[in-house]
Amino acid sequence: MHKLSCLEPSYSSFQFYAVASRPQSCLKLGLHRPILLTVAEREWILTDVRRNFENSLSAFAAELARASFVLFGGLLLALTLLAVTLAPQTARAQETLGFLDYDGTIVENRKTYGGTHSTTHVLFQIQEAGMHLLSGVSAGNPTIEVSHQDYHRIVSDLGKNHGQPGSINLTVSLEDGRKITPGLYFPRYPDTFKYFRESQDPTRNYLLEDFIRAEEKSPNGEFKGKFWEAYVNWCSTSESAKRFTIFTARGHSEKEWNELFDYQIKKGYIKFRPGRVVNLSRSEFDRFGMPDDMPGRKANYINEQVQLLSRINLPVGELHTVIIADDEQRNIEKISAKLEALAFSGRYPVRMYIANAGLRTEVRDSRHSEFAKIEPGSSFRPADRKHFFPVFADTSSVNFAAKCEASFVKVGVAK
Repeated sequence: MHKLSCLEPSYSSFQFYAVASRPQSCLKLGLHRPILLTVAEREWILTDVRRNFENSLSAFAAELARASFVLFGGLLLALTLLAVTLAPQTARAQETLGFLDYDGTIVENRKTYGGTHSTTHVLFQIQEAGMHLLSGVSAGNPTIEVSHQDYHRIVSDLGKNHGQPGSINLTVSLEDGRKITPGLYFPRYPDTFKYFRESQDPTRNYLLEDFIRAEEKSPNGEFKGKFWEAYVNWCSTSESAKRFTIFTARGHSEKEWNELFDYQIKKGYIKFRPGRVVNLSRSEFDRFGMPDDMPGRKANYINEQVQLLSRINLPVGELHTVIIADDEQRNIEKISAKLEALAFSGRYPVRMYIANAGLRTEVRDSRHSEFAKIEPGSSFRPADRKHFFPVFADTSSVNFAAKCEASFVKVGVAK
């Protein structure tokens, strides 16, 4: 019987086919033990190898066709997206957003203006380690609580830290008649601002308590700040309220703010809750700066909001509007610097207004006017007061072309 050499079974079908057809290939492929096959066995193996080869070729063709389809589909999708991108887009409506500070801006807490809104500050006595150097000075209470007005009146006379007294030869009378030596006490962050934060007692709401107390002391509305009217206007319709933000150094909870707004609605001061409240002293806003750098946090927050607002499409030549008001001069300076950088870049189609709600002397010493505006590619210019006190018509039946809340980072608490 005629015998033929072939590969060992461990080799692939393609190699098997080559060797079965050409027995001399065994040596070329390094086989040490050629296998002897009959002619019938050879024919059977060759038939099987051809079948495997044809099946492999069919599978390869199918994979090639599938890959071509995917490639063509991806190319078609890319061309479609490119066409949509290059096609004229329908412009969306202009947006006007308001950002007002709370203390000293919406509510009045400055004695100079007869303000009655006050939040208690906690002061801490310097340690005995520093007291022994002060001849004739006796220790007082470990902590004392003073009103907002008293705190700002004596802040420059307070001690700096444990063992670092302030004005020890000065005695002052507080609003409630107590006499203290401010140099023996110092402010300690964040404990001094306990009442500006969320209450750990679920039965108390420091924010609402302060407002009601101020209201009781204000027969003629002395608790109302310079921008109380603007606050009322923003909260006069559901659509304008959605576009209004209170951005503050306070750190109250959503529940506490909503209780305040509901009380004000009940008393007829406002009609709708503000769209959001940004409590910048809370830990969720640490990405905007260090906890004790409130000017930096406020400036970075406004910077982000302007950039997000600019993503809403507009007809060529039109601008969105942002309105800002704050009474703290360091905040004003930091925010103004950010607004200048945004305007000078020319990349953001936003007109920005900023108002200085500070004291008359502070406004006079500021490098900007009390009411100022800045547009892309320009510098600050005086603005009309009316821009900061917008009047909104009832647009509840109007289908607005754009909802700004869909374009903004959801930060804040009031809903």
